Amino acid sequence: MANVRKSLVLVFLFACIFIAKSNAAIFDLSYILTEGGYRLELSPERTTRGVQLRVESDTGIRYEVIQRVITPLENRESPGVFLGDHFVVRAVSGSNRFGSTRLASTDSPVRSEDVVYVSNPAGTADICSLIYSVVSSDDIVPGVYAGRISFTVYPIGASQAAVTRVLEVQISVSRSASGSSAVGFVTPSGGKTITLKPSDPSMRGADVMVSMPGSSAKPFMLKQVLREPLVSSEGEPMDKATITVSISPLQKGTAGVNNTVLSMTPQTVYTSSLTGESDRSCILTYRAQAQEDLTAGTYRSRIQYFLEEQGVQRLLDTFDVVLENERVFNLIVRPQNQKYTIEFRDLTPQQPVKRSEVVLEVKSNIARRYQVVQEIQSDLVNAEGKQIPDRFFTFYTEGAASKGTVRDARPAEVKKGSTVLFISDARGSSDTFKIIYELKFPEGVSAGDYGSTVTYSLAEL
Repeated sequence: MANVRKSLVLVFLFACIFIAKSNAAIFDLSYILTEGGYRLELSPERTTRGVQLRVESDTGIRYEVIQRVITPLENRESPGVFLGDHFVVRAVSGSNRFGSTRLASTDSPVRSEDVVYVSNPAGTADICSLIYSVVSSDDIVPGVYAGRISFTVYPIGASQAAVTRVLEVQISVSRSASGSSAVGFVTPSGGKTITLKPSDPSMRGADVMVSMPGSSAKPFMLKQVLREPLVSSEGEPMDKATITVSISPLQKGTAGVNNTVLSMTPQTVYTSSLTGESDRSCILTYRAQAQEDLTAGTYRSRIQYFLEEQGVQRLLDTFDVVLENERVFNLIVRPQNQKYTIEFRDLTPQQPVKRSEVVLEVKSNIARRYQVVQEIQSDLVNAEGKQIPDRFFTFYTEGAASKGTVRDARPAEVKKGSTVLFISDARGSSDTFKIIYELKFPEGVSAGDYGSTVTYSLAEL
């Protein structure tokens, strides 16, 4: 049985951390292909691939990363024929943490030299993700194109040596790659899974990169449909969270979705011009809205993408949709005086009853009943150990707006031991209630400060 315990005790922790630092400075650059392997390979079946650059540095020197074409992409079967501007790159927005990407987040031709990334002034280590694509048109000569690009990290205004890494590139082009059949879908990681985490702001959204021909003999539409409801591993359908989809700004085609709720009814996401002209690429962004009462778990479904030309539909691809809602089961304790003690100070005879309030809030999405228990660990005593009798120290609960059940609201003596304060509703909904402690100062008891330690426990039933 999972449980959470919160005590009204103020604890000071002192920690000493010793770090041994090497004299050798770190300044390095590496890359990984998100789909694996050692060579960037594109083909009519996979027109988009991802590369993640990583800079390790502890020099404190600002740096920049430069991309260069060191061997242009040349057709092996037709020497002297180059791919040119059909080989494009974009930066994945938000993939870096500290510096700034200098490439656009839309497709741009891979030039002889481009600044990819510039660090922050402190030269903090960082990563940067790039997406490479081949955008096809009828004038591309079929064949296999091979070449090389390099990435170099340079210190800015310092004598630190630059570091260069070389990436082999191979691109296959066939006649079937031109026209509307060149439409492709891929995530920035190169896979076919859309993963969303509503509780994590950095993962509430996920992108799918769409590559298109730019020119087609017929006008076309791209459509999507959610094949079945999102269902947890326990077989429970998701009925709380909402997933929306939007499309990046377009220049030639028309957007069919803009913060539109994902549906099991087919939805048009993109429409080319009447002459078949289209954008060469766009981005579909899926976003999960955070819902506190969405039951914890992993929910799955599938999205299918279709191409429609003159009323005829063809299935292009199928992606998995995974929504991971992390478990939340937490007790928040908010004492009236914002301290982690229940205190009654400067007590004197004949003074009015003194009160101290504590608000308890439970955050839960486990869909199971729970209870909150109070445990009094000591009598109400002063520094000399003198005790105020239990009958003068009472408490009661308030929870008129609570979904669950609070204990009897009539005052009861505060005694050492455990007392159930609250039981949730059957769904284990998040809830809030209040405890009021009251003290009457009895005659014959020494004036002064009196205190007691209370622990609150949250446990599943």
